[in-house]
Amino acid sequence: MIRESFYRVFKRKRIFLILLVIIGINVFDIIPRNALTLAASSPIIQSAFVDNIMINGAYGSPYVAFTFLSFILASLPMADCLVEDRDTGINKIYLLKISKKKYLRDRFLLNFVYGGLSLAVVIFINLLVWMMLRPSSPVTHYNVNLLNNFFLIDLLEKSPIFYYIAMLLRLFVVGGTMASFAMFLNDLFKSRYIGIGGVFILDIVISLVGTIIFEKIGKPGSFGGLTRLVDGLALNLGLIDFLYLMLLLVIPLVYFFVIKKDREVL
Repeated sequence: MIRESFYRVFKRKRIFLILLVIIGINVFDIIPRNALTLAASSPIIQSAFVDNIMINGAYGSPYVAFTFLSFILASLPMADCLVEDRDTGINKIYLLKISKKKYLRDRFLLNFVYGGLSLAVVIFINLLVWMMLRPSSPVTHYNVNLLNNFFLIDLLEKSPIFYYIAMLLRLFVVGGTMASFAMFLNDLFKSRYIGIGGVFILDIVISLVGTIIFEKIGKPGSFGGLTRLVDGLALNLGLIDFLYLMLLLVIPLVYFFVIKKDREVL
């Protein structure tokens, strides 16, 4: 099933859209800022570790585009796999060879992995390109007053490599969760496309409601939804952010492995 999923993802025409978005975000981030000269007196020393899109490019147009396109990137590869399997009859072939539980588990995990990689690869490529364009020396100075409220920013000074590993892992989990919830919506409504925009619309609604609630209790800015979790320079994330992410992952897990496994898949 792993080999089949690989061919399925990379033989679809939508892979060109995914690649176009990934390349486009990186091109529009790198080309305008590549001409900047090294200035040791600047608040942030220019190097691969701070010039990439997650630090120096954050809140620019390419990063804003990445934040909103992340919902599409995560959902496009395989979020419609169960609906497509049922429509084409492929699921019947699989269920003659493997159990219903294994079939759902493998589809869920593969969708999670492809969704997570779709997000993480954008930042990974961006970081690699900046390593070729800027000296990749350690960060020796940055404006503490500007950056000390951002998530795990202390780790950037101690070990930029581990900082970006942590950021890529976070994006991987967020992307996988987006893809999982999109697959849940697709299967629930028997549609191959509703999950692509459904997760985004649902997240906006929940974010608005959450923002209003937290403002009412005197804690403005305490909740930002999935877009905040994608944001590279998000302010210190709170427990509510990770509980929300966990909830969006638990819902499809319960649906596929508690509810759907007892239903007739054929």
